[in-house]
Amino acid sequence: MKYARTKERIFICKFPENCRTIKDNEIIAKADTIEELCDEFVVNSKDENEPYWQYCNFDTLEEAKKSYDAFKHNNHDAFVFGAIWTDRGLLFVAKMNDKGEMELL
Repeated sequence: MKYARTKERIFICKFPENCRTIKDNEIIAKADTIEELCDEFVVNSKDENEPYWQYCNFDTLEEAKKSYDAFKHNNHDAFVFGAIWTDRGLLFVAKMNDKGEMELL
């Protein structure tokens, strides 16, 4: 499956011609995986004894998965998000599923 990225989001391109429905000047990049198009990966975690969520930013999905595993090992609730920088700030565009694969939000 192919993906295309614009300034504001990542799209699924089921067929190459689907990517052409986005104006060429809006496409920043194309890739075979979501991870290749994300600017950062964010691990969101919470200890059951704390009233707040903690966010940790990583450059690669592998680094984020290591942090996620450490939080889960310590019985924290944890999630991994893929994010892109936009004019409005950091935008979550994908979330890691139970299989360790990124899925678009």
